[in-house]
Amino acid sequence: MCTSKVICQTLCVYGTIYRNSRVGENAQHIKFSEDPNTFFFASGTDYYNVKSGECVMAEGEVLGNTYNIPYIKVDGEGELYPCP
Repeated sequence: MCTSKVICQTLCVYGTIYRNSRVGENAQHIKFSEDPNTFFFASGTDYYNVKSGECVMAEGEVLGNTYNIPYIKVDGEGELYPCP
């Protein structure tokens, strides 16, 4: 169900990493802001060794989590790229 203007669209998103963290046993969140209610990249199977201050980009369908916070799932080799 599409609940915002962004969710359900396919977008190319890039930004400077604020924090890269594991969430639970298998998930990784790459956040771009200290605000917990803003866009992030999420991975459940792959771990990306990226650091705060690096610029990354990904293209995919924007999904919404339980709290309707938008994110793009970046599982799979080649899903997350360094900014050119």
